[in-house]
Amino acid sequence: MEDTVDAFLRMIKTADPDMSRQMKSHYKRTFTEMDKGESSQNLVYKLCLQMWEMEDDIKWLKENNDILKEANKELKQGNLR
Repeated sequence: MEDTVDAFLRMIKTADPDMSRQMKSHYKRTFTEMDKGESSQNLVYKLCLQMWEMEDDIKWLKENNDILKEANKELKQGNLR
């Protein structure tokens, strides 16, 4: 349970690097309560849960996107020569 809340906080911190300590504390307290009962989950919690469940897919897509960007860059350089 605690791992899930920490993962959610990392996701939100990535989206909002300037998040204050108060907001981090607020989210942690709120998510800890929500983690106990599905009926009380809000949209932010549900989105974080969905992203956490899809983390491997998201990492794979990011890696492939980086590969495609590099290949595209190489193609452009090849056309300029």
